[in-house]
Amino acid sequence: MKIIEKISAREKDDKNNKIPKIVVFGDSCTQGCFELITLGDGKYVPVNDKNAVYHAYLKNMLLDLYPKAPVTFVNAGINGDDTEGGLKRIERDVISENPDLVIVSFLPNDCVVRGWDYADTYEENLRKIFTKIRETGSEIIFLTHTLSCMEVSPKITDPTLRTIAADIRDKQKAGLNDYYRERLFKVTKEFSVPVCDINESWRTLYNSGVDTDRLLSNHINHPTRNMGKMTAQMLLDIMLK
Repeated sequence: MKIIEKISAREKDDKNNKIPKIVVFGDSCTQGCFELITLGDGKYVPVNDKNAVYHAYLKNMLLDLYPKAPVTFVNAGINGDDTEGGLKRIERDVISENPDLVIVSFLPNDCVVRGWDYADTYEENLRKIFTKIRETGSEIIFLTHTLSCMEVSPKITDPTLRTIAADIRDKQKAGLNDYYRERLFKVTKEFSVPVCDINESWRTLYNSGVDTDRLLSNHINHPTRNMGKMTAQMLLDIMLK
């Protein structure tokens, strides 16, 4: 990808090449949310860890490879956001940054919250997002999400969170996620956007007998800190192609 060419050029000549910039654009998993602290009365506080989110690992990997060319990363992830919210803030949070690469990652909140009837809108929102980013000359990678919980963990004691976990589990097993994945692959193919499909990698783990629920920090849909390393490596592999 051109992003690697730009990083390499900066590594060789930092006087005549600008610092490359990557914007990560998505929801809570991009923001860096892991666990949820239950306060009671339906109130929760997300635990954010900026040093363990997947793009923090990616930044460190790139720095290991190109020590003279540190890359600027802009975290444009917002907890609970979807493609509609992303479109409302794309000019402010993405376009204004003049990025060299945008890693886009939206699906769970469109899918689970909006349901089956929103898939057409999700598809069209992705087209609008890709179009706006491409108009800047920036490259794009689409990042899928992990598998959500396959069962409701006994570690979830809050009744509301148990209900949310059961709903997400049931919709995933009913094929709602797959229905949305068909739409996202349709659009990424139209725009020739490479996909970092960590969802498929998690499915491979699950089908190989791995308890993927154990790899969810909130026991519902946020990967553990260590699993962010796998995401970072997969993103790096795509960038190096």
